[in-house]
Amino acid sequence: MKKIIYSLTLVAALWSCDKVENPYPPKQEGALNESLYPGDFANYPWPTFEENTNTERNVLVEDFTGHKCVYCPAAADTAHKLMEDKEGRVFVSTIHSGPTGEEAFQSYSSAPFTYNFTNPISIAIAKYIAGLPSSGFSGNPRGSISRKLYNNNFAFAANQWRAATMDLLNTNDLKVNLQAVVNYYPETQGAFIHIEADVLDENLDPNNLGLIVGFYEDSIIKPQLYPSTSPYPNHINDNYVHRDLLKLHLNGDINGTTLVDEYLVDGKYRFDYSYKISAPYTADNAHLLIYVVDKTTSEVYHVIKEKFKP
Repeated sequence: MKKIIYSLTLVAALWSCDKVENPYPPKQEGALNESLYPGDFANYPWPTFEENTNTERNVLVEDFTGHKCVYCPAAADTAHKLMEDKEGRVFVSTIHSGPTGEEAFQSYSSAPFTYNFTNPISIAIAKYIAGLPSSGFSGNPRGSISRKLYNNNFAFAANQWRAATMDLLNTNDLKVNLQAVVNYYPETQGAFIHIEADVLDENLDPNNLGLIVGFYEDSIIKPQLYPSTSPYPNHINDNYVHRDLLKLHLNGDINGTTLVDEYLVDGKYRFDYSYKISAPYTADNAHLLIYVVDKTTSEVYHVIKEKFKP
Protein backbone atom coordinates (compact mmCIF):
# COMPACT_ATOMS: atom_id res chain seq x y z
CA MET A 1 0.00 0.00 0.00
CA LYS A 2 1.35 3.39 -0.93
CA LYS A 3 1.95 5.53 2.15
CA ILE A 4 0.10 8.83 2.31
CA ILE A 5 1.95 11.46 4.34
CA TYR A 6 -0.42 13.94 5.94
CA SER A 7 0.19 17.44 7.41
CA LEU A 8 0.29 17.50 11.25
CA THR A 9 2.93 17.61 14.33
CA LEU A 10 3.91 14.53 16.36
CA VAL A 11 6.11 13.60 19.28
CA ALA A 12 7.95 10.78 20.98
CA ALA A 13 6.49 8.09 23.19
CA LEU A 14 7.64 4.65 24.29
CA TRP A 15 5.56 1.56 25.04
CA SER A 16 7.55 -1.21 26.75
CA CYS A 17 10.50 -1.12 24.38
CA ASP A 18 14.06 0.06 23.91
CA LYS A 19 15.78 1.94 21.11
CA VAL A 20 18.92 0.54 19.58
CA GLU A 21 21.37 2.03 17.13
CA ASN A 22 20.54 1.12 13.56
CA PRO A 23 19.39 -2.49 13.57
CA TYR A 24 18.51 -3.72 10.11
CA PRO A 25 15.21 -1.99 9.25
CA PRO A 26 12.24 -4.37 9.26
CA LYS A 27 9.72 -4.64 6.46
CA GLN A 28 8.02 -1.25 6.21
CA GLU A 29 4.30 -0.68 5.72
CA GLY A 30 5.08 1.80 2.95
CA ALA A 31 7.53 4.42 1.80
CA LEU A 32 8.64 6.55 4.74
CA ASN A 33 9.28 10.27 4.39
CA GLU A 34 12.98 10.19 5.26
CA SER A 35 13.22 13.99 5.15
CA LEU A 36 11.36 14.13 8.47
CA TYR A 37 14.48 12.79 10.17
CA PRO A 38 16.84 15.72 10.93
CA GLY A 39 20.02 14.08 9.72
CA ASP A 40 21.30 11.20 7.67
CA PHE A 41 18.49 8.64 7.59
CA ALA A 42 21.13 5.92 7.56
CA ASN A 43 21.60 6.82 11.24
CA TYR A 44 17.91 6.64 12.13
CA PRO A 45 17.49 4.83 15.51
CA TRP A 46 15.15 2.00 14.57
CA PRO A 47 13.41 0.70 17.72
CA THR A 48 13.41 -2.89 18.83
CA PHE A 49 10.50 -4.20 20.86
CA GLU A 50 10.86 -6.11 24.11
CA GLU A 51 8.38 -8.87 24.93
CA ASN A 52 4.94 -7.32 25.47
CA THR A 53 3.92 -8.24 29.04
CA ASN A 54 0.52 -6.51 28.92
CA THR A 55 -2.35 -8.79 29.98
CA GLU A 56 -5.25 -6.31 29.98
CA ARG A 57 -7.72 -5.70 27.18
CA ASN A 58 -8.54 -2.02 26.69
CA VAL A 59 -11.89 -0.69 25.47
CA LEU A 60 -12.76 1.81 22.72
CA VAL A 61 -15.85 3.97 23.27
CA GLU A 62 -17.09 5.53 20.04
CA ASP A 63 -19.37 8.50 20.77
CA PHE A 64 -21.46 9.50 17.74
CA THR A 65 -22.39 13.10 18.36
CA GLY A 66 -23.24 16.53 16.92
CA HIS A 67 -22.80 20.14 18.00
CA LYS A 68 -26.53 20.77 17.47
CA CYS A 69 -27.61 17.68 19.42
CA VAL A 70 -29.04 18.86 22.74
CA TYR A 71 -28.58 15.52 24.50
CA CYS A 72 -25.05 14.93 23.22
CA PRO A 73 -23.21 16.87 25.96
CA ALA A 74 -24.59 14.52 28.63
CA ALA A 75 -23.49 11.52 26.56
CA ALA A 76 -20.03 13.02 26.09
CA ASP A 77 -19.78 13.49 29.86
CA THR A 78 -20.63 9.81 30.33
CA ALA A 79 -17.86 8.76 27.94
CA HIS A 80 -15.32 11.12 29.50
CA LYS A 81 -16.18 9.94 33.03
CA LEU A 82 -15.73 6.32 31.94
CA MET A 83 -12.29 7.19 30.59
CA GLU A 84 -11.36 9.00 33.82
CA ASP A 85 -12.65 6.19 36.05
CA LYS A 86 -10.83 3.52 34.04
CA GLU A 87 -7.71 5.50 33.18
CA GLY A 88 -5.42 3.65 30.80
CA ARG A 89 -8.07 1.03 30.02
CA VAL A 90 -10.83 3.03 28.30
CA PHE A 91 -10.35 5.45 25.41
CA VAL A 92 -12.91 7.67 23.67
CA SER A 93 -13.28 8.35 19.96
CA THR A 94 -15.63 11.29 19.39
CA ILE A 95 -17.24 11.00 15.97
CA HIS A 96 -19.31 13.87 14.59
CA SER A 97 -21.72 12.07 12.30
CA GLY A 98 -25.23 10.74 12.16
CA PRO A 99 -26.09 7.31 10.75
CA THR A 100 -26.24 8.72 7.21
CA GLY A 101 -23.31 11.10 7.58
CA GLU A 102 -23.71 14.83 8.01
CA GLU A 103 -27.22 15.45 9.27
CA ALA A 104 -29.02 18.32 11.01
CA PHE A 105 -27.08 17.81 14.24
CA GLN A 106 -23.76 18.17 12.38
CA SER A 107 -24.75 21.14 10.20
CA TYR A 108 -22.33 24.10 10.18
CA SER A 109 -24.09 26.45 7.76
CA SER A 110 -25.31 29.09 10.21
CA ALA A 111 -23.86 31.06 13.14
CA PRO A 112 -22.71 30.27 15.71
CA PHE A 113 -22.32 26.69 14.43
CA THR A 114 -19.84 27.43 11.66
CA TYR A 115 -17.08 24.97 12.57
CA ASN A 116 -17.05 21.79 10.51
CA PHE A 117 -16.52 18.86 12.87
CA THR A 118 -17.24 16.29 10.17
CA ASN A 119 -14.59 14.54 8.10
CA PRO A 120 -14.55 11.65 5.63
CA ILE A 121 -13.29 8.99 8.04
CA SER A 122 -15.83 9.83 10.77
CA ILE A 123 -18.68 9.73 8.28
CA ALA A 124 -17.42 6.44 6.83
CA ILE A 125 -17.29 4.82 10.29
CA ALA A 126 -20.78 6.07 11.17
CA LYS A 127 -22.26 4.78 7.91
CA TYR A 128 -20.52 1.45 8.44
CA ILE A 129 -21.94 1.02 11.95
CA ALA A 130 -25.39 2.13 10.75
CA GLY A 131 -25.28 -0.48 8.00
CA LEU A 132 -24.57 -3.43 10.27
CA PRO A 133 -27.32 -5.93 11.09
CA SER A 134 -28.73 -5.09 14.53
CA SER A 135 -27.03 -1.69 14.20
CA GLY A 136 -29.13 0.22 16.72
CA PHE A 137 -27.68 3.46 15.32
CA SER A 138 -30.86 5.47 14.89
CA GLY A 139 -29.51 8.96 15.59
CA ASN A 140 -27.41 11.03 17.97
CA PRO A 141 -26.28 10.49 20.62
CA ARG A 142 -25.39 6.82 20.27
CA GLY A 143 -22.23 4.92 21.05
CA SER A 144 -20.46 1.65 20.38
CA ILE A 145 -18.28 -0.16 22.91
CA SER A 146 -15.38 -1.78 21.06
CA ARG A 147 -17.96 -2.41 18.28
CA LYS A 148 -19.25 -5.44 20.15
CA LEU A 149 -22.92 -6.41 20.29
CA TYR A 150 -24.61 -5.43 23.55
CA ASN A 151 -28.30 -6.23 24.07
CA ASN A 152 -28.35 -7.17 20.38
CA ASN A 153 -27.14 -3.76 19.19
CA PHE A 154 -23.80 -2.37 18.02
CA ALA A 155 -24.76 1.22 18.91
CA PHE A 156 -26.89 2.18 21.88
CA ALA A 157 -27.80 4.96 24.31
CA ALA A 158 -25.30 6.43 26.77
CA ASN A 159 -27.07 4.98 29.81
CA GLN A 160 -25.83 1.53 28.70
CA TRP A 161 -22.21 2.48 27.97
CA ARG A 162 -20.84 1.86 31.45
CA ALA A 163 -22.39 -1.60 31.79
CA ALA A 164 -21.16 -2.64 28.33
CA THR A 165 -17.68 -1.31 29.08
CA MET A 166 -17.47 -3.07 32.43
CA ASP A 167 -18.54 -6.35 30.82
CA LEU A 168 -15.53 -6.20 28.49
CA LEU A 169 -13.12 -5.05 31.19
CA ASN A 170 -14.21 -7.77 33.60
CA THR A 171 -14.12 -10.52 30.98
CA ASN A 172 -10.69 -9.24 29.90
CA ASP A 173 -10.46 -11.45 26.81
CA LEU A 174 -7.19 -10.17 25.32
CA LYS A 175 -6.91 -11.58 21.80
CA VAL A 176 -4.44 -9.12 20.26
CA ASN A 177 -1.63 -7.27 22.02
CA LEU A 178 -0.22 -3.93 20.85
CA GLN A 179 2.77 -1.75 21.61
CA ALA A 180 4.17 1.29 19.86
CA VAL A 181 7.03 3.77 19.68
CA VAL A 182 6.74 7.30 18.29
CA ASN A 183 9.97 9.15 17.49
CA TYR A 184 9.29 12.88 17.11
CA TYR A 185 11.60 15.54 15.70
CA PRO A 186 10.52 19.14 16.37
CA GLU A 187 13.07 20.41 13.83
CA THR A 188 10.97 18.95 11.03
CA GLN A 189 7.63 18.67 12.87
CA GLY A 190 7.71 15.05 11.83
CA ALA A 191 7.46 11.68 13.47
CA PHE A 192 8.08 8.03 12.80
CA ILE A 193 5.49 5.68 14.26
CA HIS A 194 6.43 2.05 14.91
CA ILE A 195 3.82 -0.51 15.94
CA GLU A 196 3.96 -4.18 16.88
CA ALA A 197 0.78 -6.30 16.82
CA ASP A 198 0.81 -9.76 18.40
CA VAL A 199 -2.16 -12.03 17.62
CA LEU A 200 -2.65 -14.09 20.79
CA ASP A 201 -5.79 -16.00 19.76
CA GLU A 202 -4.86 -18.76 17.33
CA ASN A 203 -8.48 -18.92 16.15
CA LEU A 204 -8.23 -15.46 14.62
CA ASP A 205 -7.29 -15.12 10.96
CA PRO A 206 -4.72 -12.28 10.74
CA ASN A 207 -5.76 -11.69 7.14
CA ASN A 208 -9.14 -10.67 8.52
CA LEU A 209 -7.71 -8.17 11.01
CA GLY A 210 -7.07 -4.50 10.34
CA LEU A 211 -4.65 -2.20 12.18
CA ILE A 212 -6.00 1.33 12.61
CA VAL A 213 -3.84 4.38 13.43
CA GLY A 214 -6.18 7.27 14.19
CA PHE A 215 -5.15 10.87 14.76
CA TYR A 216 -7.14 12.81 17.38
CA GLU A 217 -7.37 16.41 18.52
CA ASP A 218 -7.45 16.42 22.33
CA SER A 219 -9.89 19.31 22.66
CA ILE A 220 -11.28 22.42 21.03
CA ILE A 221 -13.65 25.11 22.33
CA LYS A 222 -16.64 25.65 20.04
CA PRO A 223 -20.38 26.28 20.54
CA GLN A 224 -22.66 23.41 21.58
CA LEU A 225 -26.45 23.35 21.69
CA TYR A 226 -28.08 22.37 24.99
CA PRO A 227 -31.66 21.48 26.01
CA SER A 228 -34.16 24.29 26.48
CA THR A 229 -33.86 23.92 30.25
CA SER A 230 -30.19 24.92 30.17
CA PRO A 231 -29.09 28.27 31.67
CA TYR A 232 -27.07 29.28 28.60
CA PRO A 233 -28.29 32.21 26.44
CA ASN A 234 -30.34 30.75 23.57
CA HIS A 235 -29.42 27.35 25.07
CA ILE A 236 -25.97 27.57 23.47
CA ASN A 237 -22.75 27.06 25.40
CA ASP A 238 -20.23 29.13 23.44
CA ASN A 239 -17.34 27.82 25.54
CA TYR A 240 -18.08 24.12 25.29
CA VAL A 241 -15.01 21.84 25.33
CA HIS A 242 -15.25 19.21 22.58
CA ARG A 243 -12.87 16.35 23.43
CA ASP A 244 -11.10 13.43 21.75
CA LEU A 245 -12.04 14.35 18.19
CA LEU A 246 -11.26 11.83 15.46
CA LYS A 247 -9.68 13.71 12.55
CA LEU A 248 -8.24 11.08 10.23
CA HIS A 249 -6.63 7.68 9.87
CA LEU A 250 -2.94 7.68 9.04
CA ASN A 251 -3.16 4.35 7.28
CA GLY A 252 -6.07 4.27 4.89
CA ASP A 253 -9.79 3.71 5.23
CA ILE A 254 -11.82 2.30 8.12
CA ASN A 255 -10.18 -1.13 7.67
CA GLY A 256 -6.64 0.24 8.08
CA THR A 257 -3.79 -2.11 7.22
CA THR A 258 -4.39 -5.85 6.98
CA LEU A 259 -2.15 -8.12 9.05
CA VAL A 260 -0.60 -10.05 6.18
CA ASP A 261 2.55 -12.18 6.23
CA GLU A 262 4.74 -9.55 4.58
CA TYR A 263 4.62 -7.56 7.84
CA LEU A 264 5.72 -10.48 10.02
CA VAL A 265 8.91 -9.94 12.04
CA ASP A 266 9.82 -12.74 14.46
CA GLY A 267 6.24 -13.99 14.55
CA LYS A 268 4.64 -10.58 15.18
CA TYR A 269 3.33 -7.92 12.84
CA ARG A 270 5.46 -4.80 12.51
CA PHE A 271 4.31 -1.54 10.90
CA ASP A 272 6.18 1.72 10.33
CA TYR A 273 4.70 5.09 9.36
CA SER A 274 5.98 8.62 8.95
CA TYR A 275 3.85 11.66 9.66
CA LYS A 276 4.05 15.44 9.68
CA ILE A 277 1.70 17.93 11.32
CA SER A 278 0.83 21.51 10.51
CA ALA A 279 -1.76 24.04 11.67
CA PRO A 280 -4.45 24.00 12.95
CA TYR A 281 -3.20 21.01 14.96
CA THR A 282 -0.40 20.98 17.50
CA ALA A 283 1.56 18.18 19.11
CA ASP A 284 0.59 19.16 22.65
CA ASN A 285 -3.13 18.97 21.78
CA ALA A 286 -3.16 15.67 19.92
CA HIS A 287 -2.79 11.92 20.31
CA LEU A 288 -3.02 8.63 18.45
CA LEU A 289 -5.40 5.77 19.12
CA ILE A 290 -4.06 2.53 17.71
CA TYR A 291 -6.37 -0.47 17.56
CA VAL A 292 -7.05 -3.77 15.80
CA VAL A 293 -10.49 -4.52 14.36
CA ASP A 294 -12.04 -7.74 13.04
CA LYS A 295 -13.30 -7.03 9.53
CA THR A 296 -15.99 -9.73 9.78
CA THR A 297 -17.41 -9.29 13.28
CA SER A 298 -16.49 -5.55 13.49
CA GLU A 299 -15.14 -6.06 17.03
CA VAL A 300 -12.21 -3.96 18.26
CA TYR A 301 -9.95 -6.40 20.11
CA HIS A 302 -7.55 -3.97 21.76
CA VAL A 303 -6.65 -0.26 21.72
CA ILE A 304 -3.70 1.78 22.99
CA LYS A 305 -3.07 5.52 23.16
CA GLU A 306 0.11 7.40 22.28
CA LYS A 307 0.28 11.00 23.48
CA PHE A 308 2.63 13.30 21.62
CA LYS A 309 5.31 14.71 23.93
CA PRO A 310 8.41 16.68 22.88
